[in-house]
Amino acid sequence: MKMGSMYFGPFELSTESSELRKHGQRLKLSGQAIDVLLLLVSNAGKLVTREELQRKLWPGDSFGDFEHGLNAAVNRLRETLGDSATDPTYIETIPRRGYRFIARVDLVPITTDPTVPDKSAEAVRTRRARSPPRVVANQCDMSNNCADGSVGVLLGNGDGTFQPVVNYGSGGSGVWALAVADVNGDGTPDLLDASFFFNMLGVLLGNGDGTFQEVTTYGSGGVGPFSVAVADLNGDGRLDVAVANFCGGNGVNCLPGKLGVLLNRTADTTPPMITLSATPKILWPPNGKMVLVTVSGTITDTGSGVNSNSAAYSVQDEYGKLQPTGAIPLSVGGNYSFNILLQASRRGADVDGRRYTVTVRAKDNAGNRGSKTTAVTVPHGQGD
Repeated sequence: MKMGSMYFGPFELSTESSELRKHGQRLKLSGQAIDVLLLLVSNAGKLVTREELQRKLWPGDSFGDFEHGLNAAVNRLRETLGDSATDPTYIETIPRRGYRFIARVDLVPITTDPTVPDKSAEAVRTRRARSPPRVVANQCDMSNNCADGSVGVLLGNGDGTFQPVVNYGSGGSGVWALAVADVNGDGTPDLLDASFFFNMLGVLLGNGDGTFQEVTTYGSGGVGPFSVAVADLNGDGRLDVAVANFCGGNGVNCLPGKLGVLLNRTADTTPPMITLSATPKILWPPNGKMVLVTVSGTITDTGSGVNSNSAAYSVQDEYGKLQPTGAIPLSVGGNYSFNILLQASRRGADVDGRRYTVTVRAKDNAGNRGSKTTAVTVPHGQGD
């Protein structure tokens, strides 16, 4: 069964014709923008990384061309959908990682049997009541002394109704504020709550199936937290938390208030991502001359960032002769390019040809090491 259309809000996205319609009217959207939208909506609720977008939609482009093309496509999509980068309804930006489509999506298959009436599309068109999950802040739990607050989660059924509420401990009483964000970078929404009477920030990590783990609490940095905001405050690619507190202390006159900032310390265990190419990869003819080989690629890290002083290269010669090594200067976006000289020669009896192995290595700021290799060869024969 093939998928025909995907519905979200007032929009219909056809997978067959790659067309976007709003209330039945076709919108002017094509090229890379519609391709990005199809990929995001097809993976609704999941993180689509920048690496996946580049691999599937910009496979042959340079890093700079990809960045420009992706940013232009996402901006065009938000303009067409009437969406906002800071308060998204459809496309959420996961800083330095990628994007996630966060609206509810209804899928309608293509009916292959002409004798069976296709009522699914009409049913979706008439279903205007959307049911995203609801999250509710409760100042007190169900105990007599109001010892704790709670966070209530109601999962949507897709028809405007909701499943029975599931309550989670908030870490303190008087929950005055809630925020939803992926704070641990696993692609799953998490919950954050501010407990006014306990001066606590509670974090409930999502399991990815609509349930959440037990709350972990942090001091709010003041007295009476009443608002929570989430953003990458220090530019390290991880979401941090800012908490607005009503008071700065416990005195009679507690004013002025105080802003608490909690920087994200989620452990980064992923090594840098390295791309590598060498031109030319074949050295011919084997006349003993030195040939200029250009090595280029990118070194990126969406976690703690690349340690730019760690980027280096080495060349290994299967004949055991000393070959060049050195540091790699990185430019904006982690791009690099440098030249090396390799000798176009081989031994006469070497039927496999001579192989140079070029390796690029780097660490991120958490100490994770990554490497990538490519080969440059002097073949035995021109057609090898």
